[in-house]
Amino acid sequence: MKPRDKYRLEGFTLLEITIALLISSVVLGVAYSAYRIVSRSYTHFHQRSETLAEIARMDQWMKRDFFSSDSIRLDSGQLKFTLKGRTYSSWLFSQSAWIRKSANPDTLSIPISRWSFSFDGKEIMGSPTANSGDVNGLAASSPRVDGFTLDLIMEGDTLPFGYYKPYSSENLFPKIAHAQH
Repeated sequence: MKPRDKYRLEGFTLLEITIALLISSVVLGVAYSAYRIVSRSYTHFHQRSETLAEIARMDQWMKRDFFSSDSIRLDSGQLKFTLKGRTYSSWLFSQSAWIRKSANPDTLSIPISRWSFSFDGKEIMGSPTANSGDVNGLAASSPRVDGFTLDLIMEGDTLPFGYYKPYSSENLFPKIAHAQH
């Protein structure tokens, strides 16, 4: 045994440490990049799923209003839903949102490219003017609605929605107090 080897410590050379640091920095860089990609994907997925959940909720409200109402009328650009002669819900539409006014108001802020109202297969153009025949907040000339379609725009895709109200004869013709039924 040489006298110099007795005092020599085992260790890494400067070159070995530099190579180890280089390799670990590459591994950490790849791991960080993968984390950022996964994080962005998760954030995008989370936002999209929240938007779709909001759309599903508004779709559910619209279906519930359509099927539980006695009458649906278009008045001053709003869809008004009545049950037993009382307006319980109304919907207002614009290019940037649709708004539900009721006991549980709500707003969906998703762009709408097109919407239309119809009755008996004929599209109703424009909104009527309110006149003196106002009954329960509805003008007497407010057209009845049995169909409604709209196209939502989400991330460049168009999502079509359609609603149809089958009316019974009791809902279409007003009851006359002195008539025999």
